[in-house]
Amino acid sequence: MSEKYNKITPGFVTQIFEKQHEKFVCVDQGFTASDQVDRENEKGEPVDIDMQTEEYQPFNMAQPGRDYYFLYVHAGVEAENIGPFSTEQERSNALEKHRENKGREEYDSYFAFNVVKGSTVDF
Repeated sequence: MSEKYNKITPGFVTQIFEKQHEKFVCVDQGFTASDQVDRENEKGEPVDIDMQTEEYQPFNMAQPGRDYYFLYVHAGVEAENIGPFSTEQERSNALEKHRENKGREEYDSYFAFNVVKGSTVDF
């Protein structure tokens, strides 16, 4: 029996696109596997294995990158878009620091949002 083999699973990819500033941008994607599975050695020859000895490996697809922002609305009137940040935690830290520096006034509001990496954000 072979110590190494390729597992080949046909299927299809579904991508969801949204229009953002005149371009359609992929915002999510997933892989749907078929029931057909082939196993072959490095020479491309079929390999027969006991399925109980194969550890399950999920199909994890890389998702589109994200940029993280928050919108600060001062006194319910003046809007300021702040970001992008690389992670949600980085955004949270910046938002807390912003609150500390600005103080909290009546009608001040904060809105967190995410966009596909590299998207243009206008308010």
